[in-house]
This record gives sequence, C-alpha cells and structure tokens, in this order.
Amino acid sequence: MNEIGQRIKDLRKQRNIKAIELANTIGVSQGNISDWESDKKKSTPTSKSLIAIANFFDVSLDWLMTGEDRSPQLSDDEQKLLLFFRQTILNDKHEDNTLDEDFRLIQKLLLLNDRQKGIIEGRIDSLLEAVESKQTSSILIEGEDVATDETA
Repeated sequence: MNEIGQRIKDLRKQRNIKAIELANTIGVSQGNISDWESDKKKSTPTSKSLIAIANFFDVSLDWLMTGEDRSPQLSDDEQKLLLFFRQTILNDKHEDNTLDEDFRLIQKLLLLNDRQKGIIEGRIDSLLEAVESKQTSSILIEGEDVATDETA
C-alpha cells in the first residue's frame, strides 16, 4: 500500500468514516478511494483530491503526502488568538460585514507599540464604561438621553 493511501485509510478508520462518505464528500468514486488505499493498483489522488482530503480531515498537505508536518507551530498566544477569532466567526453577530472592519482595526492595533496600545486600551475601557453607564442610566431614567456622543 502506498504511504498516502495508508494515511487516508488510517484517517478514515480513526474517525469512523466510510469510504463512500469520503468519496461523496470530495467528489470521487468509492473505487478511487479503494484504489488509493490498496496495493492492487499504484494509484494516488490528484492534487485536487489531496487538497479536498486534507481539508476534510483538517490535516496539512505536507502530512498527508509525506507523513511529516512542516507547518509552523503556533505559540500559546497565537492559539488563543486563533480560538478567539474562530469563536467570533462562529458566533458572528456581524450581519453587515463589519467583521472585515474589525480585522482591519486589529491589524492597525498590532502595529502600535506597548505604550500606544495601553493608551488605546484605556480609551476602550472608558468607552465601554460609558456604554454600560448609558444602559444602566436609560433603565433608571426613562426617556432621558444620557448617551455618550459616539463621535467623540
């Protein structure tokens, strides 16, 4: 059995995926999957199929093709940031495409030095306190506009 085929078979078995399920998902025949995973034919997936398989199983192409993962490992902080973004996207309340704007704002923030970031964080905290105060005040003072100016 070729090594790529063995890795595909191992992934399927580990995740309890039938060959027909994988075939239907990536757009090939069950016979293709069988050929790749067996010694009967020296068949390997096309590049398009390899990409689809890697995406389906959430593995790198490097690992699928060589058995080695050469992708850079993320630091703990990078993993936390990635998890935050994934959760944000999954819980996306941005129906008006403001997520792109949020990403651009974060990119700009990352260009600042620590002192500048501290200043921005202080201003954000002040704005959030004002918003929270507005929400509390609007409950207590019905009809009176106690909102902070959003343009300030």
